[in-house]
Amino acid sequence: MAFNAVGQFVVLSFPPGQLPSIGQMFSVYHNGLKVGEVKISGPQSENNIVADVIEGHAAVGDKARMQ
Repeated sequence: MAFNAVGQFVVLSFPPGQLPSIGQMFSVYHNGLKVGEVKISGPQSENNIVADVIEGHAAVGDKARMQ
């Protein structure tokens, strides 16, 4: 996961062929604790896709899980 604090978005990486749909929500976890929520917004490039931070925060190395 990459995070852009100014734009309040993250870039999520997924295995090939497993990109989520636009609008899909994910919870963000840091060391096993939920720290935020993101919503897939696009664009996508290969197996990476942009998601907007909806609540909380995110940092490089955090994990995103489907809600």
